[in-house]
Amino acid sequence: MSIPPRARFNALLLAQFGGAIIIASGMLCYWFDWRGAAVPPDRLIKARSVAVAITIFAMAFFPLLGSVGFNGMVWGLARKAVGKGAKKRVPLADRPGFVRCTVWTYCFVNLFFLTYLVHMTGGLAGSMFSGVYLVIPAIALILVDDVLDVWIVLGLILCAAGGIFLAFLMDIWPHLDNFTASAFPKAFDISLLLVSGEAMLIPLGQIGILFIQLRNEAEGQETANTP
Repeated sequence: MSIPPRARFNALLLAQFGGAIIIASGMLCYWFDWRGAAVPPDRLIKARSVAVAITIFAMAFFPLLGSVGFNGMVWGLARKAVGKGAKKRVPLADRPGFVRCTVWTYCFVNLFFLTYLVHMTGGLAGSMFSGVYLVIPAIALILVDDVLDVWIVLGLILCAAGGIFLAFLMDIWPHLDNFTASAFPKAFDISLLLVSGEAMLIPLGQIGILFIQLRNEAEGQETANTP
């Protein structure tokens, strides 16, 4: 059974909102200098990480607004202007082409932001975000719908491997990183616990969304076929 576009869309938005939470929780001790953490003020670590978190959040919020709020408003205005005969617009979340393009664009953009965060917080061994490299391909595999998606996932996995290698280079040449988060063990332990736990919950949440959506679709088809 093919995955409905809306199910993939909702699962993607969950991952985006979850990504923003992961960044915020991972940087929380460093933003507020808790548990002995100290961030160099001259490198704008706090401002740059906040900007990334806001960007990730906005990448989920505006498509959600466009699919639910704005689309409904436009349809309501169209009905008033043209009458009941106005052709109903298909929500963005129900358009397979839009959803496919959004899913994979977001996956690659998120990979870029992850590499930037790892670079910012100490490289492969020094960043609390390094483990998220293993989560992005897992999230992508959950959203696979056909053979084309499988090939795209393969490219994403190769790019993730490249990101890990870049993070490794940041450990070899310490002057490339901005500061090392693991240099503050008490803050790092809390950040690593939160990031790891939340990253594990995102695929579980996506599976739940897909399961509910597919079950509802199957029940709807069964009801429609019942004489």
